[in-house]
Order: sequence, then C-alpha cells, then structure tokens
Amino acid sequence: MTSSARRRSTRHARDGERMRRYFRDAATYWTHIGAGMAEPLARRVGCDRLGLPSGQIPLIP
Repeated sequence: MTSSARRRSTRHARDGERMRRYFRDAATYWTHIGAGMAEPLARRVGCDRLGLPSGQIPLIP
C-alpha cells in the first residue's frame, strides 16, 4: 500500500478522489436497488395481509 501510494501523484492521495468515486458508485447502486425492490415488496406485504399467495412475486425484477 505504501509503495503504491508513493507511485501515485500526491494530488490523488490528498483530495480523496478515489474514495469519493467509490462512495458515489456505492450510493448509486444502493439507491437504484432500493427503488426497484419497493414495488414488489409492497405487493408481497399486501398479499400476505390479505391472505393471498405471495411466493411467486419476485423481489428483484
């Protein structure tokens, strides 16, 4: 880790550009996954509360 940090420019080590990119990518991934699962999850909960079968509703479309 220290040898690779020495090879990179100091600008990248100082401003945290790589960590910001990792955080941005992870945040985008989690918000898109959550939005896609809300509707199927609501359908499953509704079916369960009404006593209808809900096993065939996929959580991830």
